[in-house]
Parts: sequence; structure tokens; C-alpha cells
Amino acid sequence: MRLMTLHIDASHMERAEEPLTVNTASLENSTMETLNRQKETVFSLVQVKGTWKRKAGQNVKQGIKGRVSAAKIYESTSSSGTTWTVVTPITFTYTVTQTKNLLDPSNDTLLLGHIRDTEQLEAVRSSTKPLKRFIVMDEVVYNLYGSQITDYLEARHVLYQIMPLPTTEENKSMEMALKILEEVHQFGIDRRNEPIIAIGGGVCLDIVGLAASLYRRRTPYIRVPTTLLSYIDASVGAKTGVNFANCKNKLGTYIAPVAAFLDRSFIQTIPRRHISNGLAEMLKVLQYLLLKVLLLHHSASYLPYEIQYLFLANFGVLIPKMLPVFL
Repeated sequence: MRLMTLHIDASHMERAEEPLTVNTASLENSTMETLNRQKETVFSLVQVKGTWKRKAGQNVKQGIKGRVSAAKIYESTSSSGTTWTVVTPITFTYTVTQTKNLLDPSNDTLLLGHIRDTEQLEAVRSSTKPLKRFIVMDEVVYNLYGSQITDYLEARHVLYQIMPLPTTEENKSMEMALKILEEVHQFGIDRRNEPIIAIGGGVCLDIVGLAASLYRRRTPYIRVPTTLLSYIDASVGAKTGVNFANCKNKLGTYIAPVAAFLDRSFIQTIPRRHISNGLAEMLKVLQYLLLKVLLLHHSASYLPYEIQYLFLANFGVLIPKMLPVFL
């Protein structure tokens, strides 16, 4: 078994510890300049014995006992009164793992691959308590791999529930997200240690991601893409959503999964048109990169039509090189 793991840190998402505040805003450059013109005091937040307290100063880590938050409070005083502006960094970290034979009982990636802390991982492996997982699968994928994943979970003595759903674009609705949440609630999970698993194409991953982001103010979830398009697009990212009011993805959140597990063997069973959709997504990305390079280096000598022609001229060369990677 070969694993390739990518840990991603990015801005936006998991909210750091936030105190109860009077006024919250994002500090743009203009805001910073305004604060600098006023009488201003900077406070850091320190957690001592479960209570958050503010300490004056930008850097208070040295000599301070307790957990120091990345958030800052800027207190400014003017003739109009006192204003407290809170700057709270929002970050997320998730793991993208490419593996082979994800549903082989000897491969524990599906159940434990999201755990990054080695001590926590060893504690889970040595525990006699059975693992518990709620799994949502696209019904087409379930018809192909349902028995295989059932055998996998049984072999590893997991308490589980599998929920097959027709996750098509026509059914991508809040009603389906609520249906998932009702089943999750009835099943019962520990949201800290028992992530919801989504196995399917991009629609399935989007709906489950939204449902997980709503349940108990965010429950961790795992993405397992099974189409080439979702392998390229939905597996690396944080967007979730459903259609609403005849608009695509009108309702949604930006909540990253704790992990995405990639196994190219799923792609062997998808229809040819899904291969075309995935290749089109790849070409869209490549076209963007190619256009960017050409515009940077030859913006004065290339017309848009000529740029497009150059890209299309390479179309026949790119396709044969891409196919062996996924088939």
C-alpha cells in the first residue's frame, strides 16, 4: 500500500477562540491607519484555568502561563467614545491522502487517516472501544461498492450506518441536507471523534459538507471522491452547498473537510462521459495557467484568438498524457 499525504494550511475557515466582544470587524489597511491616529491599546488573549483574560501588549507569550490566542483586541479612544475592534484569524488545516485499495480491510486510512496527532492515533488504535461511523454514499456508488464497504467495516468491527442517496444535481437541496441530519441525529455521533464520511461525486460531497457544517455548529467530515471531476475539483477545497430558488449553490458554507482520501480505482467504474467531464475540468485549469503565462510574457504580441488557438492546438497532445494517470 502506498500513501501520499498532503497537509494543507490555508486562510479562512476554522475560527480561533473568540471572546465575547462589543464590536467585531476585519482590520483592513484603512482601519489600521485610523486606529493608529487614535489613542490605542492592544490586548492579547490568554486562557488561564479555562477563563479567557486580556493582557496588554502584542507579544505576551514570554513569561505567561496559559494558552495564548492569535486574536487581538484593539481598544481605541476618541472624542466620540471607546471602540473595541477584534482581529480573529480564521484558518483551517486538512489532509489530502492519495492511497491504493482504500476499501481493503488492511488499509485503515478511511477510518484513521484524518488523525494527525501521533499520540491520539496510537490511543485510538489501542482502545478496545469500537469505532463508530456514519457514511453517506451516492446510490450509484453504493450499488457498485456497497458490499465492499460493508465487508470493510465489518472486518474492522465498526459500528456504522450507511445512507445511500440519489445525489444528483436535481436533488441537491436543503431538504436532502436535512434528511441527512435527521439520520445523523438518530444514529448519534461524537462530533469531535467520529467524522461523517461522504463517498460519491461532487454533488454528494457538497451536500454532506453542508449538512456537517450545520450539525452542532460544525461536525468534522471526510470526502472520498469517486468521479474524475470531484477527484480534481471537490476533493481539494472547502466549498459546500445546495441549490436554492432555482440558483446553483445559493446556500452554502466554506468549511473544509478534516481529510480527503483519493483512490483512483473508483474512476475505473465511472461512465465515459464522466471521464470527459473530469478532463474538461483539468483543461480548464490548464487553460487558465497557459493564458496567464502567455499574457505575462507575450501580452503585446498575442491576440485573444491566437491564444485560444495555441491552447486548442495542444489539446490532442494533452489528452493522451492525462488518461494513463487516472485509468
